[in-house]
Amino acid sequence: MAGYDGVVNDCFLVRTAGFNPRGALYDGHLAAENSTGLEWWHPQEVACHDGPALFSPATLRLL
Repeated sequence: MAGYDGVVNDCFLVRTAGFNPRGALYDGHLAAENSTGLEWWHPQEVACHDGPALFSPATLRLL
């Protein structure tokens, strides 16, 4: 993808009450970074997922 420099993933487990995730970037900035949204997944949903969504890092299912 033109202009794509790659990605660095850091994974953290944080137990907290539910909330709507929202970073510091505006929607336009997120779109420029090809980020279209945020979604919470239960660990078992990730482990069993066989749909079109890709998880990153690829080893996330093993964590």
